[in-house]
Amino acid sequence: MAADSIGEVWNYRGKGVVSYSMSSPGIALGIGGETQRKASIKIPLPRPEGSEASTGFLSIGVITPPGLRLPVRWKITLNNTSISRELRPQVSSSLDDGQTYHKVVFDVTPLARMKLSGREVHQLTVIYDGFQPILLNDVTLAVLFEDEESRTSASLFSGAKSLEPGGKVIVYSRLGEYLGGVRRAAAMIYAPSTQSRLRFVAGGSEPRYSSGPGAKAVETEVPYKGYEVPVAVVYEEPENPIYPKTAVASDIVVVENSVEGPLLELKDVSIERAKAGKAVMTLQIRNRGSRDCDSAKLTVMAEDLTLAVKELGSIPQASALENLVEFYLPPHVSRINVRIEWKVKGFPLVRDAIVNVKP
Repeated sequence: MAADSIGEVWNYRGKGVVSYSMSSPGIALGIGGETQRKASIKIPLPRPEGSEASTGFLSIGVITPPGLRLPVRWKITLNNTSISRELRPQVSSSLDDGQTYHKVVFDVTPLARMKLSGREVHQLTVIYDGFQPILLNDVTLAVLFEDEESRTSASLFSGAKSLEPGGKVIVYSRLGEYLGGVRRAAAMIYAPSTQSRLRFVAGGSEPRYSSGPGAKAVETEVPYKGYEVPVAVVYEEPENPIYPKTAVASDIVVVENSVEGPLLELKDVSIERAKAGKAVMTLQIRNRGSRDCDSAKLTVMAEDLTLAVKELGSIPQASALENLVEFYLPPHVSRINVRIEWKVKGFPLVRDAIVNVKP
């Protein structure tokens, strides 16, 4: 069993779309006490209309008590079909409270066409009958959907890389040449404490942050358009000593999807404080894609807090629309994430802009 490492599991460039989903169920499994024998998790995974799945990988992160090692006696099913095609080696990382974080990756390609096509929500079921409890910590599902009108480039990294305060892990995604689509990167990060603060950046993106306790998925847009995209998880030094302090970086996904249709951009975003705790945001939305956009949604967020949502009408091809949005702005907030979402062939695309609030 490998120890304390993260590496590339899969790299692809060609026709199609790569869709991924990350979740952190945090369910204690076992017999007796406050545990449960069975956990069922729904995994949303959008796909282009009419497409079929051809390749898939399922990653499961588990935390075990001292003395208990994998493999344990468990049963794992995806859409009611048992899976056992496990990639080797498994990767484990010791936590400083005596527990161990394990990462197990399954190649679910044999199930892809029959079990992952034709639906957008999948069900993962884990059954464990052990007396020593385990924690079903995190789950990642990444699938390639065949679509002749789309091109994609993707890298999937997985493992269990432990991080102490001040530490970092860097991987390099080989996305290939720029496809002219939407580039996103996401990571699953386990942090033990509310005082843990880990920074996630990808290809010169604005930083995104994760803190504990527990596992969380963080995501960012990738602005860099070169061949190798550097992606890093950095554990920032806390002001005071903390315990437990060991964090774990596990799954990292970097994807560019180019789907024939509308392609929206956020430009010239500016936010200023107004009276009575309100703020005024002005921005331009451009459609530089090959078709009109029927509808889109604009969301204004401060970390996990949604401040405003605006439904947008049609955005014609080659147009640039000016927008103004007013919303209440909490006094302590100085950075805002502005997100625009739309669909092409039923597949959601997302662009982000991180903006500093003007005084």
